[in-house]
Amino acid sequence: MIICPNCNTQNQQDAKKCPNCKKKLISKKSTNAPLIAIVGATVLLISVIAIYFLSETADNSEIVQAPSLNADSTNLEQGLFTATGAGSDIHGAIHRIEDNGNVVYLFGTMHAAAPEWFPLADIVEEAMRRADVFAFEFDLTLASVSLDELATLVDLFQTGQYLQEQTLADVVSANVHAAIVRYIETYGLTYEEIYRKNPIALATELQVAVMADVFAEFGIYYDEQIGVDGYILDFAMQNARPIIGLEPIEQQIRIGSAPNQEILDRAGFTGTLDEIFYDALVDFVPRDELFTTLYDSTATHYQYKNNDIEGIIAAMDVNSDELENAFTRYTVEVLLNFRSTYYANAIANLLRTTDEPTTFFVAVGLSHVIRQGEYLTNIVEQLELLGITAEPIWNSQ
Repeated sequence: MIICPNCNTQNQQDAKKCPNCKKKLISKKSTNAPLIAIVGATVLLISVIAIYFLSETADNSEIVQAPSLNADSTNLEQGLFTATGAGSDIHGAIHRIEDNGNVVYLFGTMHAAAPEWFPLADIVEEAMRRADVFAFEFDLTLASVSLDELATLVDLFQTGQYLQEQTLADVVSANVHAAIVRYIETYGLTYEEIYRKNPIALATELQVAVMADVFAEFGIYYDEQIGVDGYILDFAMQNARPIIGLEPIEQQIRIGSAPNQEILDRAGFTGTLDEIFYDALVDFVPRDELFTTLYDSTATHYQYKNNDIEGIIAAMDVNSDELENAFTRYTVEVLLNFRSTYYANAIANLLRTTDEPTTFFVAVGLSHVIRQGEYLTNIVEQLELLGITAEPIWNSQ
């Protein structure tokens, strides 16, 4: 039996939603799902929302310690994606970084995929074969997390998605609230199911659900499958390579769906949580309209498959007018640029604190590797500020 954390009602082990209070439930058998969903939700926002912010918050670089290597990483179910087709030339803007006798191959993923994408480009497959350790945005195996810690994380994910003493009517404008009431049924939901939802979590959840349907139209998998990351994870496990994470899972959850003012301040966000809530659903539309918008935005995934790096960079450019929206600022200042800075420092620590010569294969969202512009930063730029050069080897094929 599962005890609902919201109303303490007992539910069947396989229940997905409490019939009493309608709150979502997560059984022990599916505890990985919400954490993997955070990866998908975060990168969906990267794909859909404009991206910005110049790295003037250099003091964000003090917050990382080197991740610990995890040798017990082969107990996750394998076969997320395997190389069964003719493959592709996808290179993920791969870079080679060398420092202190260690090597990092930095590869940009897409958290979606189709079977024909694999194997990847020869230069990527060779880097994977050379790697001693694989690193992702967080440890996808969860092997470094105890059961007690996992229960705490799941509770954070569940409770963080809900407003504690307010409702949507309290935190969004009257016209936005009216649109939510008018259109929410087109998403297959009732207002009673979402009226206490944290607007960040709600906006993300709805976009993820619709994007999964959009991708299905193109034969691209998106949902609990973790795309290109899943293929790399499968390779690492089948070859018994240690797997680590660059970022604590708790931080992923905080940033992705349950932020508080403390983490916003830590990330150098230029606003408040109330402002983000107020702006998060300002463009709320019927489901079919959102479907059309997201359908038209999937060109990025074709650009990824076709290695059109310049096209992706151009598509991610923004202007100052877009930054008037606090939710957009949150997306780019916290979800994107802060985390790129964080990952850069984690990579620097891997390079400079590893005792023996080690080759790392680091897989993070492509946006963290390549985006650039007046308001944008990426891992490569942040490494340069730390005196570390990342050489683009994808363009040497």
